[in-house]
Amino acid sequence: MIADHDVSCPIAPTDEERLKVDFDMFVLALRLARLHSKAYERLFSVSANLNSTYAYEINIDSMKAELEAWRCSVPEEARPGSPVSGPRIAEGCLRLHYAYYNLSIALGRLALYVGRKATKTEEQKARMKMAEKDLQESSRAVAHLTLCIDIRPYTPLWYVLEDILCSL
Repeated sequence: MIADHDVSCPIAPTDEERLKVDFDMFVLALRLARLHSKAYERLFSVSANLNSTYAYEINIDSMKAELEAWRCSVPEEARPGSPVSGPRIAEGCLRLHYAYYNLSIALGRLALYVGRKATKTEEQKARMKMAEKDLQESSRAVAHLTLCIDIRPYTPLWYVLEDILCSL
């Protein structure tokens, strides 16, 4: 007699292994969600609209530093900006990449917008060049990651495009 749980299935990971992997991904997602929340509070809220150009620049730099610290906390094999291993990556990891680049693009666009209103000093011009470079790199990474989206034969194309556009 064959046991119900033994029907040629691969061995399921132990609770400890499963919780460790899920917990790490979950904690990374929570930390990134918290960064999104802080960014919208500091930079995109109604009260943030009253900030001076200087205050915006300080907050943008602070958020970029926090985002980079988060990126460095991600394991190397799943870190945004690292080469993608293979043609497909895990869906959760792909979502983290898109969420990371979403915030990176938002910060880059805001830096360009704020920079256009600022006085044109050499420091400001350098900030604008850096914001353009960051925005281009993030956009290029998003376009590159579209190759990793697993499109199954039954997946309608409009669903894939909607998912990509919503993640931007």
